[in-house]
Amino acid sequence: MMDFFMLMTAPLVACLFLAVLFTYFGVHVLKREIVFVDLSLAQLAALGTTVAFVLEMDLDSLSALGLSLAFILAGSAFFTYTRTLADRVP
Repeated sequence: MMDFFMLMTAPLVACLFLAVLFTYFGVHVLKREIVFVDLSLAQLAALGTTVAFVLEMDLDSLSALGLSLAFILAGSAFFTYTRTLADRVP
């Protein structure tokens, strides 16, 4: 029984650490009011992969990865630009 507790000590400490870390990140996400931006960036990455598929690129290639990253960067720039507009317009 003691071996079980010795074995499970490191995973328990890691879980507690991750719970505290993700709570910290979650509070910052809520304070910045960017709750669904990560979901929309994931959708943009999927859209980039879909466009690569339509263009008949090999989905494991660097060009398909670059296309997905380009969609993510364009979306990030868009969200950054619209965020600054929201602060300027009353």
